[in-house]
Amino acid sequence: MLASKTMVGALGAGGAIYVFTNPDLKHEVQGKAKGAARFSRAFFQSCLVSFEYKNGLRGLKGEDYEKKKVEIHLKAAQRLLKVCLLHGGVYTKFGQHIASMNHVLPSQFTETLSVLQDKNPSVDIKEIEKTIESELGGPISNFFSEFDETAIAAASLAQVHRAVTKEGNEVAVKLQYPGLENDVSRDIWTMRLLARAMGYIFPEYEYTWLFPEFEDSIKLELDFIQEGLNSERVARMFEMEDKVHVPGIHWDYTTKYILTMDFIRGIKITDRKAIEFCKMDPKKVAETVTKAFGEMIYFHGFLHCDPHPGNLMVREMPKERQKLSRFFRRCKEHQVVLLDHGMYRRLDPAFRLCYCNLWKAFLTRDHRLGVEQAKKLGLQESGYDFLSLILTWRPSTTSAPIDSRISEFERQKLKDMYKGLINSELINSFLESLPRDMLFVMRTGDLVRGINKDLGGTTSKRLICFGEAAIKGINLKNPGEHAHPSYAKLKEERTALLQLTQPYADINQLVSSEMGFRVSTIGSILDLAKMRSYIWIAESIIKIKWWLSGNRGFTTRDIG
Repeated sequence: MLASKTMVGALGAGGAIYVFTNPDLKHEVQGKAKGAARFSRAFFQSCLVSFEYKNGLRGLKGEDYEKKKVEIHLKAAQRLLKVCLLHGGVYTKFGQHIASMNHVLPSQFTETLSVLQDKNPSVDIKEIEKTIESELGGPISNFFSEFDETAIAAASLAQVHRAVTKEGNEVAVKLQYPGLENDVSRDIWTMRLLARAMGYIFPEYEYTWLFPEFEDSIKLELDFIQEGLNSERVARMFEMEDKVHVPGIHWDYTTKYILTMDFIRGIKITDRKAIEFCKMDPKKVAETVTKAFGEMIYFHGFLHCDPHPGNLMVREMPKERQKLSRFFRRCKEHQVVLLDHGMYRRLDPAFRLCYCNLWKAFLTRDHRLGVEQAKKLGLQESGYDFLSLILTWRPSTTSAPIDSRISEFERQKLKDMYKGLINSELINSFLESLPRDMLFVMRTGDLVRGINKDLGGTTSKRLICFGEAAIKGINLKNPGEHAHPSYAKLKEERTALLQLTQPYADINQLVSSEMGFRVSTIGSILDLAKMRSYIWIAESIIKIKWWLSGNRGFTTRDIG
């Protein structure tokens, strides 16, 4: 018996020694153990949330039910935040997605999880040294004369260090967290399983249909070479716009897991006090942000899908690009810097054109055009009103001015119309029926609206900026087999890049603005004049009516 125990012990010890002296096997065992621990923690917290919802709301009605539901929403959000902070990686990215969905989810979730936009732990410098050595082929000192040990930023999938190359260039080095790629598939499987279970218990919160898009976007973000390509592509799109800047990529120091770019000093985009202190105009900064993302959505159809405040900075316009002498301007010129180009979406050309016409309908109150475009998106006639509420925060038939809230009468009318009809399950079903491009555009638009509001921008200016970009986009025709003489040649030239970037061929396909097409100048001028005239006349009539009715004041801040 003693001999048997001794043999078993020896075998166990031998097995343990073999595992921990074999690096590949050691990492595999550690990965599986880590995955099991992460699954157990997420599963336990999910069970607690389910129990609180099922039992906490039982037997309650009316005001008591609503009050308790808010309390449980907050508890659930805090539990989710705890898991995201402990696990990091994909969980943090998932939490950031939830934080940005304030047009769908309760405020308790979006507000609680908003801290994930800035609050992320960083890994030790020793782990960073290993990554650089394995990816670049040598120690840090071989490539950088300076390398700050403390990360200047820590995001969900990577952290950033300031460094100086041997050539003397000051750079920002973005390094993917070690082992993250191996965690991703396990974590997504876990979240998908838990989401399916939660959907089974609470059908109104069944969001598993979102996971394919989430999974695809995560895979894109994990490839830093693809991020570098996205960065250079959007830089070309804004090369004629001095107020928008994209840091250059240093390809000699870039791999799938390391991205090296120009180091830029700037102010966080929503730090209004700092912007004013530097004598820049926050409202003009807001306008630049809105115009930039309007161009991406309506004109280019190539969209930065993660413009949360941590991914945008503003700085004083570099002297070589300043157009006016400081003696002739009221405040300093600014330049918005776009960061983090991992999450991009190439919009389907047909969708882009349809969405342009949809915004034209919103602003000119052309109900017939709006319904026509809604049907092209696969919606029924009532879908146009839903989209108007979601995208402009007002019904398509509103009589309120663009820069004002809808009247109390209209608000009550909406409540009466949708009372008992609108619930979480219906909203979920409606969103699931939309083209997937629409979901990314809605998310981006909502984040831009938040930035505009923080900077003191107006609803009117934001909507008109989007409308002008839409008019420009309408007059940029989509490519067709015989639409442009160089179309075939351009497609052929793109083939090499598509082969290099598999399996990301779809996002690297050419968009309309890259195919040599020119905007119809006459068409754009006529459409813009028509839209501006219609808005001015309509707004003037509405404001006179409101003034005669005793409504003397109009707000100027962005109200949605």
